[in-house]
Amino acid sequence: MKKCNELIFLFISSFLFSLIGCGSTTDNEVPGEKISVTLSMTIDKIDSHEVTSTIEVKAAGTGDLSVQDKGICYSQGVVTPTVSDEKSVYSGSGKNDFSSFKMKLEGLSENTSYYIRPYLKVGDKEYYGYAQQVKTLGAGKEYHPLDKDEAITDYDGYQLAWSDEFNIDGKPSNEWSYETGFVRNEELQWYQEKNASVSNGCLIIEGKKEKVVNPNYQAGSEDWKTNRNVAEYTSSSLTTQHSHVFKYGRFEVRAKLPSAEGSWPAIWTLGNTWDWPMNGEIDIMECYLVNGKRNILANACWSSPQQWVAVWNRSTTLLTHFIDRDADWMNKYHVWRMDWDASKICIYLDGELLNEINSSETQNQGWNGNTENPFSNDIDGFGHYILLNLAIGGNGGDPSNSLFPMRYEVDYVRVYQKK
Repeated sequence: MKKCNELIFLFISSFLFSLIGCGSTTDNEVPGEKISVTLSMTIDKIDSHEVTSTIEVKAAGTGDLSVQDKGICYSQGVVTPTVSDEKSVYSGSGKNDFSSFKMKLEGLSENTSYYIRPYLKVGDKEYYGYAQQVKTLGAGKEYHPLDKDEAITDYDGYQLAWSDEFNIDGKPSNEWSYETGFVRNEELQWYQEKNASVSNGCLIIEGKKEKVVNPNYQAGSEDWKTNRNVAEYTSSSLTTQHSHVFKYGRFEVRAKLPSAEGSWPAIWTLGNTWDWPMNGEIDIMECYLVNGKRNILANACWSSPQQWVAVWNRSTTLLTHFIDRDADWMNKYHVWRMDWDASKICIYLDGELLNEINSSETQNQGWNGNTENPFSNDIDGFGHYILLNLAIGGNGGDPSNSLFPMRYEVDYVRVYQKK
């Protein structure tokens, strides 16, 4: 993920599964009265014809007042819908009090964008949360995570060495650890564990626009990691560094990408020996702007004769290469695959070869006396670990006008090795 400065192409129109709005909460205080109501909505699940949401209600000064009704209002064309537009009224327990609630918005059209907004009505006064945009899923399997009962693919000559199918809701398994704070590339996000969750058969990494105080801040510092007292964005970066490293094999990841300007999703590996770039980096997938246009990248790098300077074998493919063949490409899951052995690294997207890297050309070039090959060697214990992350800013572009949260979804990660 250490790259030269490049720019990203916005393709917001196909930002499936991305929840966007001015924020997650809004506070409504009635002038001259003490009542205050805050509504915060979290999208739990999006399907072809329904959206499930949890609405948190915080109220003060309500006294003996009761709620007339509460629920979700929605529209295909109105960015900030009200109860004058279409609405779905909550009818469950606590429907007339100021308690939080969970509900399904049903009867929606498949593969269609909606603006949705929580509301609560007390007498003749209405209170609203921020509007978010969702897009219902299409009907085909390519729009959905694989069914939990679907068998893992077998490949001739390979056996499954490890996988995470993300089938247990909640936190990701303990096999994943997390990067924390400002990490690389002068990106804007503060990495933290809580932006990663598992729901409905997917790992979900959310990029959020929220402030986090930098505990490492030092006034006057020239280090980008310590001279910012506040991070304006948060996200997650997961790694198998402390649980699994692999040497050679077939790596396969099924994922759906965010496309908002500022997003920089990645599937990549790093070697577990030496500093970067001597340890070797393989970018199975990155998606960001190159010369102002969004690209899918498939790369590898190793060390030049200079410290911290990499030699790159980089493949860039315009996103339009895929969208021109399928206008709904960004709304679907896709499979990235890397086949890696002692002689070469081949990276594929949905079976299409993006890059072939010959290991005879990837030797480190002598910094600190290191001329080892970080992709083909016999060093005991050497291997690569996997990283999944959503960066914000940097090569991803300027997120300041993008709508949040961003969602990067991973259906599964599988590693096969030859029998």
